[in-house]
Amino acid sequence: MAMRDGLMATPRAKWIARSVAHWDGLLLAGIVSLCGVFLSNLTGVPVLVLVLIIGLMLRTPSAGDTQPVGLDLASDTILKAGVALLGLQITLSQIAALGWATAFLVLTSLVVTLAIGWQIGKWAGLRSESAMIAAGAVAICGASAALAIASVLPRKTKDDTVVLSIIGVTTLSTAAMIAYPAIARTLELNDVQAGIFFGASIHDVAQVVGAGAFISPEATETSAIVKLLRVACLMPVALILGILFSERRPEKPRRAKLPRFPMFLLMFAVLVGINSIGLIPEAVRSAANSLSQVCLILAVAAIGVKTSIFQLLASSGRVFVVLAAATVLLGGGILASLFLFFETTSI
Repeated sequence: MAMRDGLMATPRAKWIARSVAHWDGLLLAGIVSLCGVFLSNLTGVPVLVLVLIIGLMLRTPSAGDTQPVGLDLASDTILKAGVALLGLQITLSQIAALGWATAFLVLTSLVVTLAIGWQIGKWAGLRSESAMIAAGAVAICGASAALAIASVLPRKTKDDTVVLSIIGVTTLSTAAMIAYPAIARTLELNDVQAGIFFGASIHDVAQVVGAGAFISPEATETSAIVKLLRVACLMPVALILGILFSERRPEKPRRAKLPRFPMFLLMFAVLVGINSIGLIPEAVRSAANSLSQVCLILAVAAIGVKTSIFQLLASSGRVFVVLAAATVLLGGGILASLFLFFETTSI
């Protein structure tokens, strides 16, 4: 017995134990992800919503389980890798093609939505971090933004806010994909106006493109480019929020030091630059996009497993209030701006 305890205390044995613990949680997240992808292909329901639901249906691991180690790896490191790889889907020329007026509209609406959404969340009784996750999901790019912003905020941030934000923005995006083209036709928006409306106000990329397809190819192209500008804002917004919220953390010795730059955001910016100068073949970009989606699905599955369904139900109403209110304000603001400033715009 003493010999066995001595062997288990060696560095090699500890490394093996840690590896097994990592694989235990990763395997669980992988199984949940595969089930979600399979059901998504059968039903057409967004895969992120399905992996969340499946994860929530499982028993939340207790403190004595080994699974939380791998689940934490999936919901943190693998998540950040997936966000970084999104940089290969954006080029600076796509952003420049928008023109100054459209870019100003998108950036202004993004900042205003973040500020108003955060304030609504505070009024609803959410913690500042939770309110910012919900506001960022609406302002930038839905589930990816919720995950990325949560990853740079203090570790005390609740996973249930991320789960609710993903479910909420996916539901709202799907509703907007159906309703917004009807609104665009009723208000007689031209193709470019409709594309700006969809790209600047719908949360998820797939639903943005789907809404544009209801109108015309020109509306689809315009909406995709406008949406890419919002996605490109993910890196600077996450960096700024990480710095701001790090200043709020109580520190015992108050020493002046620069905040640590999140490496995954730096990689995001580097990949945007590399992709902009045309060094990445289309096959590599496609593979990177698929790998990014795999990372995000694994991360969402892990978050779902880690989240207690009882905590989720207790805070669901407040998060959905923030998401719905910010969505309505963002869509209304974009429409008002289009009528005031974009009557004859073109891209």
